[in-house]
Amino acid sequence: MTPHDLITLALKQAGVVGVGQTPLAEDVNDALTHLNMMLGQWNRKRWLIYHLVEATVPAYGAASYRIGPGMDIDVPGRVTGIASAFYRLARVSETNDDFSLDFSSDFGPPHTIGAGAIDIPLAVLTSREDYSRIGMKGLGTYPSAVWLDADYPVGNLYVWPSPSVGEIHVVVQEQLGRITDLTADIDLPDEYHDALFQNLVVRLRSAYGRSRDPVVEVLAKTALNTIRSANAQIGTLGMPGNMPLGRFGGDMNSYWAGGGVMPAREIVDRTVNVPVLTPVDEPDTIKPVPGTF
Repeated sequence: MTPHDLITLALKQAGVVGVGQTPLAEDVNDALTHLNMMLGQWNRKRWLIYHLVEATVPAYGAASYRIGPGMDIDVPGRVTGIASAFYRLARVSETNDDFSLDFSSDFGPPHTIGAGAIDIPLAVLTSREDYSRIGMKGLGTYPSAVWLDADYPVGNLYVWPSPSVGEIHVVVQEQLGRITDLTADIDLPDEYHDALFQNLVVRLRSAYGRSRDPVVEVLAKTALNTIRSANAQIGTLGMPGNMPLGRFGGDMNSYWAGGGVMPAREIVDRTVNVPVLTPVDEPDTIKPVPGTF
């Protein structure tokens, strides 16, 4: 299906043109604008992206690297989020039952990584506030975290600490892309065609002053849900290795321990003395007598 075919069908479904009528060029251009605006919105929704791509930059001691088309980290379009990241070390050689890192010629220009390299996961900071709390931003050693400053049109990836060897790998969403050629086939998986069509109809009915059609809206939502279920990728939940086990293991305010804040009656049962309770019966207002735990 070409964009022109999809737009013509959507204009008919929206009641803008009748059967056997040819849409005006102005209507087609307006519909194409709506279609590209919709794709721009979809590019920011992880569950509407069917593929993640990995981009790489050789580390050379910089605190940040530009990310975008033709930049240090070369990706097809603007990046607004990092799905995951890792740092790739040089090959590992075994000597005397100990592992030693070989950073010899592998890390001079051209930058290459030998066989047997190891990947170290990096934490992805999600806000400037988190990055601002780092005290020694100029620290130069193996990295542990990255933060994306999603500037426009080119973003900046901050790496902390700043390594001078190895590679920084980031996983980002592949862009769906703008439609510019009305006669070329739509280069998207088949399930996207109906979602584009139904949701474009919803937009066109609103743009041309048509009343809402509940059936069309249900079809549009169903088509998006089909894409969402196909693209869903849920990462495995990880927990700290020293997390206490048991229902109320460790701190009573530990939600991971198996139930969150301890009920007031159980606090009473587990204390030698009766705790002092405030009039407000919220768990975080319970004040045990000092020395009872």
